[in-house]
Amino acid sequence: VGAGGAARAIAFHFAEKGACVTIANRTPEKAEALAEDVGCSHAGLEAKRTVARQ
Repeated sequence: VGAGGAARAIAFHFAEKGACVTIANRTPEKAEALAEDVGCSHAGLEAKRTVARQ
């Protein structure tokens, strides 16, 4: 959860390992921007329970 520096590093690491990554952040635009950079999906924090179950 998040779209800052630590989240960016973690997201890239897991994506490189083939994991399915979804970025969730309080600011949807930041989540979308990071997801685009990483090549993964994004969601608002209101979707966190649905995403966590997947």
